[in-house]
Amino acid sequence: MRKQKTVGSRQRTVGRMGKIIHCFLAASFLLLSAYCLLPTASADFNLKDWTKWREIIANKDAPGDYALVELDGPVFAGAQTGLDDLRVVDERGVEVPSKVITQRDESREEERQIEILNPVLAPDGRYIFTLDLGADPQRHNRLSLETPSHNFTRLVTIEASSDQNAWALLRANGHILDFSRDREARFLTVDYPLSTLRYLRITIWNKKEKPVKITGAAVSFATEKTARLNPLAATFTDQGWDAKTRVSLLLLDLNFPNLPSTRLELQPAANNFHRRVEIEGSNDQKYWSRISSGEIFDIEIDEVKRQHWLLDYSEARFRYLRVKIFNYDDQPLKVGEARVYGYPRYLLFRREPGKSYRLFYSNPAAAAPRYDLEQLSPYLKLEQLAMLKLAEERGNTDAGAQRKAEPWLERQPLWLWITLALATVVLGGLIYRLAKQTAGR
Repeated sequence: MRKQKTVGSRQRTVGRMGKIIHCFLAASFLLLSAYCLLPTASADFNLKDWTKWREIIANKDAPGDYALVELDGPVFAGAQTGLDDLRVVDERGVEVPSKVITQRDESREEERQIEILNPVLAPDGRYIFTLDLGADPQRHNRLSLETPSHNFTRLVTIEASSDQNAWALLRANGHILDFSRDREARFLTVDYPLSTLRYLRITIWNKKEKPVKITGAAVSFATEKTARLNPLAATFTDQGWDAKTRVSLLLLDLNFPNLPSTRLELQPAANNFHRRVEIEGSNDQKYWSRISSGEIFDIEIDEVKRQHWLLDYSEARFRYLRVKIFNYDDQPLKVGEARVYGYPRYLLFRREPGKSYRLFYSNPAAAAPRYDLEQLSPYLKLEQLAMLKLAEERGNTDAGAQRKAEPWLERQPLWLWITLALATVVLGGLIYRLAKQTAGR
């Protein structure tokens, strides 16, 4: 009997010790979880995490309102690619809500296929046909044609009428053209002044050349809102010639890495040419990425004069642009000048009178902020806001190094120490209580 009681007592003691160990492990887990949450809980803006800043130049006496700051090369070079680390801070070190604004081209087109009526090929080569837009025509200002023909350029005349008796000239010098080599470049739309007249008479001037076959036509009302493009400071660093591939090479330096660009304009020192062009980009001139390709041409034959020197492409973020001009069996095309353009970016924020502000950036670990300004900005008339400038860039590296050098214990927040102290008291009390109960039995 005494042996059984001893065994039972030992089992109860083991059970209570198990509870003690269980409590200890649970408390340790809670403390560990609290510590793991530390980076999230202490993610408030701290100037020491940002290594670069610029003073925002503004008149302190000006009335408070929303304002825009145009971002430049040093910001793109130092900030994250997505500009998530941009922060506006006032003179007290308080973060001010801001938003990156990018204005781009906007276009809208409502196209309607129109049946071709009364097509006639005149003895002098003119191909004439009529388009009937209906009894209640909507506004229209663009003609689009369809053709299976290749390698041509033709003069197009557009006239309009309400009754097919009296015709008014809308466009006398429109052109359509097609170039087909290793790839196709087609320009089959002609814009004309806005009209609401029902009938259009189209004349395509073939002269003695083989007539261009027209298989379809469409009329549309096209509206375009063109955003301002900024010219970027681009310099020629090399203009060479690859005799093996017969490719002219042009290298442009935009001076800052990650600088966004979206248009290249070449001005060749020649006329009457048509060449294929490829554009590549790099930030270090070691690794190149393909950006875009297209066609440039210059035509000055008889009354036909048409030039296309622009190459628009999806926005690219590179310092260097390498342009390849494919000459094939023609003489190398010399380029007299090259220009690069990009959509400007602005930082929108609200300034208060009498306060000064700074823009901080260059923090690879920063996440994109979320402000109410994101929902408020569409209601602002941006064109009416003050445009502010940035002073020269300054480094904040000393403060960053100082923070890294601080001892680990000094970098922990007060709430963590309070949590640790309370957990220690609670855990100690549990262990003491269980130990006392065990000793008493």
